[in-house]
Amino acid sequence: MVAPEVLFTSSRKTLSGGAVDSFVLTNLTLRAQRVLGGLGASVTAYNLFDVRYADPVSAAFRQDAIRQDGRTVWLDVDYRFELP
Repeated sequence: MVAPEVLFTSSRKTLSGGAVDSFVLTNLTLRAQRVLGGLGASVTAYNLFDVRYADPVSAAFRQDAIRQDGRTVWLDVDYRFELP
């Protein structure tokens, strides 16, 4: 199974009156079920194209916006037991 996801976030104002840019993030998951018996696996790439973006923050922070993570890869392995 292949599961793409595309997310768009428009520009947003910060508390100081500035703004952070809009951005598009693409995530992609590849999933294989029952590779060996009940063993399955998936790999997901978040922010596949390594987009640089920031989110505005509350007054609890000194900075106006916080830069977010670049590309991240997550591997998941699972085993399903089936009752007869």
